[in-house]
Amino acid sequence: MLESGSVCLKPLSVQDAEIIHQWKNDISLVHLLMAKPMPVTLDETKEWLNKVLKDKNQIILGIKVNHIVPDQELLIGITRLMFIDWINRKSELGIYIANEKYRGIGVGKTAINLILDYAFCFLNLHKIYLQVSESNRAAINLYKSFGFQVEGIKREEFWNKISYENVVSMGILEHEYRVRKTKADL
Repeated sequence: MLESGSVCLKPLSVQDAEIIHQWKNDISLVHLLMAKPMPVTLDETKEWLNKVLKDKNQIILGIKVNHIVPDQELLIGITRLMFIDWINRKSELGIYIANEKYRGIGVGKTAINLILDYAFCFLNLHKIYLQVSESNRAAINLYKSFGFQVEGIKREEFWNKISYENVVSMGILEHEYRVRKTKADL
C-alpha cells in the first residue's frame, strides 16, 4: 500500500470490477480516458481486470480515499503503470479520478506523486511517459508541475465526438523527478 494523508493506492481485486464496470460505461469519462465509446458488460470488465492483474508488465492500483468514517476507504479511481519495459526501464502512466467529487482537490496530484515515487524509487524505472488529449489543459498543467516534458504532439489522433483532437506525449526521467523531489523537500 502506498499512502499520503487520506489518499492511498492499493492493489485492485476482482471485487472492484463492479465499480470499474460503471466507470467504463460512463460516457463522460470516455473523453478524459481517450477510450472507445463502446459499452462493455460486467463479464468483459472482469475479464479485462483479470488479464491486467496477471500481466507482469503492468501494475494497476486503485486510488482510494479515507471517507467520512476513519478506516472506511472509497475507491475513486485507478492508476496504472502499463507496458513496463524492464530492460529499458520505462513505463506508460495512466490515471483517472472517476468520481467527479474528488477531481480538482489534490487527490490526483497526491496519487501521481505516490505512483512516481513507487516507479522511480521502488521499481527503479528510468522513464515514465504518458499521453493526454490536448484539450485537457488541467491534466497537462498538473503533469508539467511534476516535471513532465512535452515530447511531441500526435496530430488529430483522437476523435472526441465533434472533431479530431491532438494528443500530447509527455515524459519524465528519473533524475528529473529526483531533482524536483529534492527541491520540494526543502
